Amino acid sequence: MEFTKYNFGPELMKTNIDLDLCKELLSVGRNEILIHNKLDSITFDTSYKYSFENVSYFKNKISVYIENYIKEIAKIRNLKSFPFGINIEDLWINFQKSRDFNSPHFHAYDISFVIYVDIPDEIKNEKTIKGGFQNGSISFLYGQNVKKFDLNAQQFSNAVNGYMAPITQINHLPITGEMFIFPAYLMHYVNPFFTKDIERISVAGNVSLIDNKKSII
Repeated sequence: MEFTKYNFGPELMKTNIDLDLCKELLSVGRNEILIHNKLDSITFDTSYKYSFENVSYFKNKISVYIENYIKEIAKIRNLKSFPFGINIEDLWINFQKSRDFNSPHFHAYDISFVIYVDIPDEIKNEKTIKGGFQNGSISFLYGQNVKKFDLNAQQFSNAVNGYMAPITQINHLPITGEMFIFPAYLMHYVNPFFTKDIERISVAGNVSLIDNKKSII
């Protein structure tokens, strides 16, 4: 017996990027610390903006992943490709330390992304609180978490909810070299870790699609 599954909701995708690009983003990002280019609007106390010159330098290196993300959406949705330009509006580096976290939030512009340039192995070995998400993971939220017993007065088992309740949250513990790309409106947050003297380092950014006549995300 065959079924056709219909997927809907935001286009959240994960890919792997070149590790040399990770190293370069990290090296240049550490230099932004030296010039005190701190970003004050992020929950982490140690987030730094890349300079305009460095954003321009990395534009083509990052844009290729954004272009392929858009092409993948067009393929999934059976849409004709359209000419578009990509402009990286913001680019910053996060040095997450023990007990740091980022509350649920969304971004401006059209598309957002996060690249994991250095994720220490110690994080995956941390013991997670029962019922909680893995320490150092990222969580994406979308939709209403409706359970069966919310819909009517009858009693249903947790097993039924496990099958019928919608999936409204995706959680992932990243590794070095992974990249998430998603619509900027998608709510997400970062869970803390507790190992001292290590840093979970990521690079994030926002993208505008130029001359985009119709949104497809």
